[in-house]
Amino acid sequence: MTTRRLFRLPANATRFPWVALPGLLAACVLAGCGDKGAAQAEAKKSAPAVPVLTATVVEKRMPVRLHAIGTVEPVASVAIKARVDGLITRVHVRDGQEVVKGDLLFQLDPKPFESQMAHAQADLARDVAQLEHSQGQERRYKELLERNFVSPEAYAQVSANLRALESTIKGDESEVNRTRINLGYATMRSPISGRAGKILLTEGNLVKANDTLAMVVINQISPIYVALSIPQQHFEEIRRMQAKSPLRVDVPPEYGKTAGKLAFADNTVDASTGTIKLRGIFDNSAKLLWPGQFVDTWLTLRDEPTARVVNGVDDREEIDRHVNRAGDAADFGRRQAAARVNAVGDDEQCAVAVGALRRRARRLPDRVVQRRRAPRHALEADPVDALELGGKGNDFLEPGVEGV
Repeated sequence: MTTRRLFRLPANATRFPWVALPGLLAACVLAGCGDKGAAQAEAKKSAPAVPVLTATVVEKRMPVRLHAIGTVEPVASVAIKARVDGLITRVHVRDGQEVVKGDLLFQLDPKPFESQMAHAQADLARDVAQLEHSQGQERRYKELLERNFVSPEAYAQVSANLRALESTIKGDESEVNRTRINLGYATMRSPISGRAGKILLTEGNLVKANDTLAMVVINQISPIYVALSIPQQHFEEIRRMQAKSPLRVDVPPEYGKTAGKLAFADNTVDASTGTIKLRGIFDNSAKLLWPGQFVDTWLTLRDEPTARVVNGVDDREEIDRHVNRAGDAADFGRRQAAARVNAVGDDEQCAVAVGALRRRARRLPDRVVQRRRAPRHALEADPVDALELGGKGNDFLEPGVEGV
């Protein structure tokens, strides 16, 4: 078998030390890795450090709440319409005026109704006079019948005329009452206390009875309802807790400091959404809640006596997410304050990291909880490590919710 050389070295060439080749390759690799590590270290040093403060987790009594977007609804809403045809002669209410039940709103021309009532009263007076004559005639015919001076048929005719006049009198009295009522409809008063909307018909307009266009709409806004929809899986607990005492309903403090109470639960679940409609009633004496508004609403089911929360949070702030004894996070709605707990171990003295962070153009929560044990002193961490304190990626952000 013949073996061929693939290449030939020159005669004067020095033979290459093949034994040293592996060492040379290793040196090149180490040199490259060393340059890469040095570059990464240099980049890490150049990145600004983000200060992160720490706080401890303590047990505290906290409410267990359900969050929903509520809609403000008036307790009563009345569309003022004319009940008779007539001409508006005067408007006594202004746009947006506060009115009290019984206040004068509109005045229709009363002359046609006064004339109708006078005519009905005249008919009544005529028939009353005829009734008195018929009553006397009936008495005389009765006496003559007892003496056999008149026939029974003649007496029966007189008696029938008397009963017919009595029925006519009742009809006349009813017509007088009808015209009196119509005359009263010419003076339009507020049936409820509330706030008037825009005046849609002014002086000089002709109105029709029960027209489709309302003259003005009055909404009762004190007290006022806030309607919210809750998933059906919570309804059984809501009914159980409501049977003990009315449940508390809260809205953001800018809409008033007085909490409302759960006043109504619908009698059916919405099959298209799987939710049930509830209503909380609020005093709203300051008129801060307005019909049609969308507001954040919290329904308090109960109080958790041993919830684990971040120490040092202002007592006026509410925390919607607490941690139970097993260390599992239970989220009961959107946060109201700047503090929240994502996940903490079952050691009540474990430290958590808090601080203000920024990422891209969006604001993150002002206080972010560290998922691992941290020293109880201020930390200096690079931006990557700081963002991971609340979890990887955006898992500590609620969709569409930015930090305060």
